[in-house]
Amino acid sequence: MDKRLIIVEISKRTKIRQVYVMRLLSALHETVKDALMQDEKVKITGLGSFITVRQQAKQGRHMRTGARVAIPARRKAKFKPGVDLIAAINGGK
Repeated sequence: MDKRLIIVEISKRTKIRQVYVMRLLSALHETVKDALMQDEKVKITGLGSFITVRQQAKQGRHMRTGARVAIPARRKAKFKPGVDLIAAINGGK
């Protein structure tokens, strides 16, 4: 399911026009992004949590040449599903 289909589905379920759902989804995206950029944890009860984790620098190999390549340290965004979401996926709810 892509963003367009999510907007259509939310619009059907809530009877809110798609343009407003699109604005809401964009605002949610920006809010989560801004929080993660500040190393804040974003928790949406029933859905899960978005967190940032630090990945240490490491050595890799270039796929074609086999030469060693330094991969710098960076931050990554991770999503941890909530208990309710896991239960629903596994047929609990």
